[in-house]
Amino acid sequence: MKNQQWANLVFLLIIIILAILGFIYFKHLFINERNESPSSPEIHDHAEKIKKGPQRGRLLEKDNFQVEVTIFEPEGVPPIFRIYFYEYGITINPSEIMYEMELERINRVEKIPFRKKEDYLESTVEASEPHSFKVRIIATFKNETYEWEYESYEGRIELIPEAIKANKITIEEAGPINLEIKLDVMGKIIPNEELTVYINPRFSGIVKAVNKKLGDYVRRGDVLAIIESNESLQNYEVKSEINGLIIKKNINLGMYISGQENIFVISDLSSVWADFNVYRQDLSHVHVGDPIEVSNLDVSLKQQSTISYISPLGHESTQSVVARAILFNPNKVWKPGIFISGDITVENESIPLAVKSGALQTFREWDVVFISVGNLFEIVPVQLGRKNREWVEIISGLHSGDRYVSENSFILKADLEKSGAKHEH
Repeated sequence: MKNQQWANLVFLLIIIILAILGFIYFKHLFINERNESPSSPEIHDHAEKIKKGPQRGRLLEKDNFQVEVTIFEPEGVPPIFRIYFYEYGITINPSEIMYEMELERINRVEKIPFRKKEDYLESTVEASEPHSFKVRIIATFKNETYEWEYESYEGRIELIPEAIKANKITIEEAGPINLEIKLDVMGKIIPNEELTVYINPRFSGIVKAVNKKLGDYVRRGDVLAIIESNESLQNYEVKSEINGLIIKKNINLGMYISGQENIFVISDLSSVWADFNVYRQDLSHVHVGDPIEVSNLDVSLKQQSTISYISPLGHESTQSVVARAILFNPNKVWKPGIFISGDITVENESIPLAVKSGALQTFREWDVVFISVGNLFEIVPVQLGRKNREWVEIISGLHSGDRYVSENSFILKADLEKSGAKHEH
């Protein structure tokens, strides 16, 4: 009886296992049949894939004549076009064929010149990035003319006008500007030494009276203190020699004054010095007379000035040199001791082509700008030159008059990355 129960249990387990295996098999079979169905999207996509030739390029066919277009991209060399011709799959000498190739890019049309190389044609101009264009090829062989057109787009986005407006995408024209290159420096306000006096007593003695305190404004001739001379035992007056503020005081009632120390320092703070540290690597760019914009650290104060002095000596510990500007300070808002920043204009030159710095994005390994034609936007790799906070010089990649996205281009980049932009030919 017990053995019979075990036999029934084993039989039941076998039935369950077979049922599970059968379910898995038929499910797998059903999925495969569905994937192989002619109406399947996967098969439809596969049917539309680019037909490749012997050189792994795009193969174009009509009758028994074929053209293969490739972009040859060896490492470290600019990409170029190569074209191969075949009849019945056999390579044809390009000398037997008349040909023409035209690229319709987003904002211009290019005719591509070629030269014969062995059994193929090679373009004499670079296949510049992005490889995004509509291609038109015309070839005449044995008195028959063949024509093909195909599209190969990458790095391109189309937005409706409402989306452009909602995302605040700003479009401007690339063109010439006057580019100011500025050097950022840090420094602090100090009294103008040319308007500062250090007052010493004429004779040693005892301080009998102190008439002014630290921070007082005094006029030339005001009595600052009275001292009893040790030599004559007569009192004499210590007077101010300029109009200004007492910025240091080293005297108190009853003190003995030796006559060697500065008992008052008075400065006319209607003009102050702005001393900046210029580091060794930047010294060659800074000259007396260079314009500078001085501001405090919260940028609540600003003033234009010029570099009036560059120290002939440097600081050994910081490897820097003092560059000085003079600030007018009638309202005494520039306080000695406060830290400041400065933008020294070290270069001011007319640039033939520039874009706003906010236009720049990185895509793959390129610096790019999005150009705009109607509702279409496309990346253009650019070579950069000089720049400041607002502008960047464009050496190559754009043309004067090209319309580009100057603000919020990062939105286009995000959409492009989201779409999974490919780099295929």
